[in-house]
Amino acid sequence: MHRVETLAKRNPSFKPKERPPYKMLVPLLEILAEAMSSQVSSEKVKDEYLKLVNSLGSEIAILIKTPAEKIERITPHLKVAEGIERVRSGNIVIEPGFDGVFGKVKIWPESEKFKADQVSQGQIKLL
Repeated sequence: MHRVETLAKRNPSFKPKERPPYKMLVPLLEILAEAMSSQVSSEKVKDEYLKLVNSLGSEIAILIKTPAEKIERITPHLKVAEGIERVRSGNIVIEPGFDGVFGKVKIWPESEKFKADQVSQGQIKLL
């Protein structure tokens, strides 16, 4: 219990010297699904995933170093490039899990999600 209390009192921005560097990533399928307002397992999401990977290389390369302009050329009608840029900059919403319930990662907050749906679908949804 002493270790928990020590960690709880520590400044959230504290980083130990010995901690290796890391990159926080969100799977490309999840970014695509949210950009398309669909499920990760849907065929249209899988098709877009394969189109991106076949055109630009591995998922990791796309998420880490492929320029947004190249991604935009492959998926111009979607907001995939914007979603990847948001993940790269850490501008995403992370809802922590609790009591055996997994946390959730959202690329766009609910307030921006409505705007994203309007742009991708061309008109406002009534319901």
